[in-house]
Amino acid sequence: MAISEHSCAELQHIIQQRALQPLFQPILSLADAKVIGYEALIRGPSDSPLHSPLQLFKTAVACKSLEQLEMLCRELSIEAFALLSAVSFF
Repeated sequence: MAISEHSCAELQHIIQQRALQPLFQPILSLADAKVIGYEALIRGPSDSPLHSPLQLFKTAVACKSLEQLEMLCRELSIEAFALLSAVSFF
């Protein structure tokens, strides 16, 4: 897959600025429809060509930055979940 240098630079900027948005999808029990957990999802900046997680991760693979992106996604998701849990959102 051909990824431009501009896309790699955009990805590095996103990583350096920590400009990712974690979102949480509830996981429901099929037996009783109760929330049993949450799946963390990630989005790039809304004004970026890397907003889509598919494009974001394809670019990370092509630019050899997948590990760096994955670690940042984990960090931001854990931070956001802790913050939301602290204000009793869940």
